[in-house]
Amino acid sequence: MQSSSHIVSESTVKKNRLKLVLIFSIAFVPMLLAYYMYTSQAFIPEGRINNGVLLAKPLDFNAIQLIDDNDALKAIEGTWRLVTAVSGDCDEQCAKNLYVMRQVNTALHKEAHRVKRLFLVDNPLSGKTKELVSQAHPQLTTALFRPDQYRKWLEEGGIESPSSMPQILVVDPLGNMMMYYHAENTGKDMLTDIKRMLKVSKLG
Repeated sequence: MQSSSHIVSESTVKKNRLKLVLIFSIAFVPMLLAYYMYTSQAFIPEGRINNGVLLAKPLDFNAIQLIDDNDALKAIEGTWRLVTAVSGDCDEQCAKNLYVMRQVNTALHKEAHRVKRLFLVDNPLSGKTKELVSQAHPQLTTALFRPDQYRKWLEEGGIESPSSMPQILVVDPLGNMMMYYHAENTGKDMLTDIKRMLKVSKLG
C-alpha cells in the first residue's frame, strides 16, 4: 500500500507539470497565433494602420534584372528604397510619382539618408525625361529594366490587373518588396507608413 507521502508527491508532480504546460502556453501560443495571422492574413482588422498595400508574402526585388551605370545600384544596396517604373516617356503620372518620392524623402529629415529613390526606365533617359531628372531630381538613381519581366514579377506576387498596378514600391534593405502605393495614395499616406517602418526597424 502506497504511503500518504508518496501520494502527495505524485499529486505535487502532476500540479507542477500542469503549471509548466500553462507557462509554456502563455509564452508560445501568442507567438504561434501571430505567425498564423501574418502568413494567412486571418483575423487582420479592416482598420489596419498601413495606408499602402501590404503584401502577405514579400517579393524578391533582386529577381528583377536591372542595368545601371557606374554601379549606381550597389551604392543604394542595404537601404530602404522607393521605386517607380515607366515604359516610354515620363508622363504626368510618372512625374507625380517622382515628385511624391522626393517630397517624402525630404520630409524624413534626419532619417532621409536611410531611404533612396530608384527610377526604372526601359530606355536610356533622353529629351524631357532627362531634363526633368537632371533639374528636379539630381539625387535620383536610374536603372534600365524590362517591362515584360517586371509585369511577370508582379504577377507572381498576385498583382495582375492593370487597375491594381502599383505606382510606387517600397523595398526594404534586404531586397524585399513588401508594400506598394496606387495613384490615389497621397504623399502623406506614404510618409506616415515610412516613418513607422523606420521607427520599428533597425535595418538600413
